[in-house]
Order: sequence, then C-alpha cells, then structure tokens
Amino acid sequence: MLAQTLLLYIGVLSNIAKIKSMEMELPSLNDERSRTNERLEKTAITDSLTSLSSRRHFDSALIKELQLATNQRTGFRPKRDTLIVQIY
Repeated sequence: MLAQTLLLYIGVLSNIAKIKSMEMELPSLNDERSRTNERLEKTAITDSLTSLSSRRHFDSALIKELQLATNQRTGFRPKRDTLIVQIY
C-alpha cells in the first residue's frame, strides 16, 4: 500500500510597489537627514545670542589641532633624520 502524502503549499501574495517606491525615496530622505544633522550640529556649537562658536566647540577644535600638530611633529622627525643620514 502506498503511503498517502499530503502536500500543502502556502503562498504569500504581496504587492511590492509600495516597497519599491519607498526604496526610490530613500536617497532623498538620507540627503535631507544629512542636511538636518549638519544644521543641528551647527546650532549645537553656536551661541544663539552672539552667533559665535561656543566654548565646547573651541575646546574640541583645540584638541584636534593639538593632536594634528603632535602627529605632524612626530611624523616629521624620523623623515628628517633619515634624510640627514642619507646626505652624509
């Protein structure tokens, strides 16, 4: 006797037009988000009364510049020393 097998197929029918339209809209939304984040960052580092940069912004810019100067100084010395050695 053959074993009876019951096959059950379940299908999902969906319209992907809405998903595709959302995917098409995504790049413009990402651009808008980037512009909004830039405005928010500028607002966060600027004093609303004087329109000058805040102390927090000054401190972070100073730290970045000091790190850059330190990296350039330490990066320059070995190159200069090897050039001097190569000349002699």
